Amino acid sequence: MPTISLLRTGALASILFGVLTAGCTDMNTSNTEPDSFPTFEEFRSQIHPDSEGRFVVDGDIAVHSEQGLREFYHKALIAHQDELAVKDGLGVAREGLILNTVNGVDDLQTLSNRYDITYCVSSAFGANFTTVVTELDGAARSWADRIGARHRLVTTSSCDASTDVTFDVRPAPSDAGYFASSFFPGDDRSVRELLIADAAFTTNEGGRDFQGILRHELGHTLGFRHEHILLVPSCTGEEAINYRQITEYDVDSVMHYPQCRPSGTGGYRQSYLDFRGANLLYGPAPALTNSAAL
Repeated sequence: MPTISLLRTGALASILFGVLTAGCTDMNTSNTEPDSFPTFEEFRSQIHPDSEGRFVVDGDIAVHSEQGLREFYHKALIAHQDELAVKDGLGVAREGLILNTVNGVDDLQTLSNRYDITYCVSSAFGANFTTVVTELDGAARSWADRIGARHRLVTTSSCDASTDVTFDVRPAPSDAGYFASSFFPGDDRSVRELLIADAAFTTNEGGRDFQGILRHELGHTLGFRHEHILLVPSCTGEEAINYRQITEYDVDSVMHYPQCRPSGTGGYRQSYLDFRGANLLYGPAPALTNSAAL
């Protein structure tokens, strides 16, 4: 998949003309005027749901309704107004781990759930099933070894939007324009799913690898937003509202898209600031606390 490079003013308008569903489209050739912005009708005409009716925006966040798409557009319009204040330069930080908020309240895994965030893996992965189980376990441990939250695989005969696990993991539709798609802790159970596209198993784009993609997606399930929304002008068009900044901006964050870094590379591995911010919210891993007490 082609990538998005760091953009100048007007990037958001360009993105809204056809990239939001994929999050990985080359935006270097655009005829959009710098200060223009599409109407909702123009935006909507370029957005096509996948075969399961899902709109994917910001690269890996699912929107499940027309109303949700309208809300996303409205937030993007507000962010565009902020972008117009910066007319030049490749990008500056607005203020780094960033936490999603809902009505001003932190969107975290609850205290009763955070030590046992359960998931199932669909048998529909076929020959890739073992790879998903193994690499997802590695991605989960990369968080759990350092912070007070833990994901746990539950083996079930079926893996869908059931209530016996926190979320299900299954293949993305064949027409998916993304590597993977995730959710935030406050989302309803019916939409709590981690979808993995075929391309995720083999990509090395921007230094990505399969487990790195999963580390990033599990970060969303813990409530963490994309780090690059702090860049002005916008890199992807994602709205810089409904968030709380936990640490200073971190270009190396696992939650930062590689294509939005000046180098365009870097892959997905947690940084010192990722763990520091996560520790402020979830505390340290119990094993670390117990070891310190010995």
